[in-house]
Amino acid sequence: MVTASPGVGRSSAPPRISVRSLPFFGLVLLMLLAPAAVWAHTDPPGATQTGVNLSITAFRSDGVTPVLPGSVSQCGETIIYRGTLSWAGGANAAIQGGTLTITTPDAVPHNVTPVGGIPCLGGTDGVICTPGVNSINSQNVPFTVGPATPCAPGATLLASITYANGTAHLGANDTPGVGGMTPISIPLQCCPTPTPTPTATNTPVNTPTNTPTLVPNTPTNTPVVETPPVPTLSFPMMALLGLLLAGAGLFLARRQ
Repeated sequence: MVTASPGVGRSSAPPRISVRSLPFFGLVLLMLLAPAAVWAHTDPPGATQTGVNLSITAFRSDGVTPVLPGSVSQCGETIIYRGTLSWAGGANAAIQGGTLTITTPDAVPHNVTPVGGIPCLGGTDGVICTPGVNSINSQNVPFTVGPATPCAPGATLLASITYANGTAHLGANDTPGVGGMTPISIPLQCCPTPTPTPTATNTPVNTPTNTPTLVPNTPTNTPVVETPPVPTLSFPMMALLGLLLAGAGLFLARRQ
């Protein structure tokens, strides 16, 4: 009886790689070569130049109605700025990455790069660049116009959008430093100049001065002493009185 020793009868051929493992290894290989093979390529094929399309728009406070060709009121109106970055088309290479900045009329810059960054725009490789994705909007920037905003007849609101540090998928090493800038100008309607309200001046009220009234001298009532009437004697009484006086005279004469 012959007993087979371990290993006898087994094939010494190298192990085979399962067909199912190929996608996994391909993905690993792609990841290892990505910096050189994916980023550094010309896309779309045949591109020979770099460039971008960059625009900025101003909307009313609803974020939908464009301001232009209208104007903005200085009396506290709020508008919303929004930019759009696009592949320039034609022989221009796809662009990717970088930052977008909107500078409002008060000279304040605002980073409006889309959340998650700027994807590949205009590419067709289906790996880094998604075919058909050619543009992206920036984040919104509200701006309120107020009395502090300088205003004079013919004044405008000036804002701008800047794209910087983008990468163009052109050549073996790509092309860094792609950028651009464009402004937007909107007519400004100044607030009416307030008319100063005159301060009411208190008109002095003429206080009547008591002028002494000259009263004519009123004669003083001098009491009139009434002389009692002298009684008038009647004739008989006078005759009798005469007789009495005569008798008295006669009497006095005899006594002398």
